[in-house]
Amino acid sequence: MCMHIIEWDDFLAQKQVTDTGLAVTIGVFDGVHKGHQALIGRITRRNAGETPLSTVITFRQNPKNVLNPDTFQGDIFSLKQKLETFESLSVYQTILIDFSGNFSKLTGREFVEILKNHCRIRYLAVGSNFRCGYRLDTDAHAIADLMGAAVCTELVEPVFEGQSTVSSSRVREAVLAGDIPLAAALLGRNVSIDLSGISAASAGAYRSFDMVKEKRIIPCSGRYQVLMRKTASPEREKREIFIEDGKIFIPAEAGMQNFNTEYVEFI
Repeated sequence: MCMHIIEWDDFLAQKQVTDTGLAVTIGVFDGVHKGHQALIGRITRRNAGETPLSTVITFRQNPKNVLNPDTFQGDIFSLKQKLETFESLSVYQTILIDFSGNFSKLTGREFVEILKNHCRIRYLAVGSNFRCGYRLDTDAHAIADLMGAAVCTELVEPVFEGQSTVSSSRVREAVLAGDIPLAAALLGRNVSIDLSGISAASAGAYRSFDMVKEKRIIPCSGRYQVLMRKTASPEREKREIFIEDGKIFIPAEAGMQNFNTEYVEFI
């Protein structure tokens, strides 16, 4: 079954809500790391007599990029990767919020009231350190209070890897430092970069992809062994690439002129 993807405004415009209700989690979910997977596991396994529909509410663009574009280091995942990962985790539907304009000014209380008034939430799972609303004015405990007794709200504690919690910031730091094994351990999968839709420039024997321009993080300069996957194909080919000045350089070998690389997966 394919996951349903709904824009926030379309979601609010719906006149009827499912009788089974929703099991919801909310967040940015950049990288969909082990901590995020723990939250999503709560909603996909939830069963309260009737099975509520597992629903992820997330953002089309990273709020940090909208609010502080000059200091934003970049996304771990493209939106495409994020949605594909949700689907692989058996999420029924994802609601995408455009974090700009009026939405960024909503208080946490206003956001929660919209959710309460619009849909029949049976269960809500958020991280115990989750905050939302204008200037992050509402924490997880306040959200639980606002939801009230009608909604079973679970505050999920962080997941640990080693002595520290798993977080998108920690994944980002590991990738930028070129610590691929640590980043993979935090993600629960190999580090991969989505190159689909990004224009490649010719660079002699290589094709280059400017990831700084795309505001996507990649490992530090160096040579890396990767698996490259073609567009619309499960086949993967092992290659060595190099990274320099925020650009990925892929060899344009003989016979590879039409090799339309969709992903590079670090191994």
